[in-house]
Amino acid sequence: MVAQYDDEVGDLEARGADVVVNLYEGAGATIAERAAEATTGGL
Repeated sequence: MVAQYDDEVGDLEARGADVVVNLYEGAGATIAERAAEATTGGL
């Protein structure tokens, strides 16, 4: 999930989102890193 605002991140995680990134915090690199973590179990 992509959150537009910082306060949305915790809410989305609480609702069960596996990966949440803030749109304005380097979303491209963060999405790639978190996707890799989610699919490899953090290896």
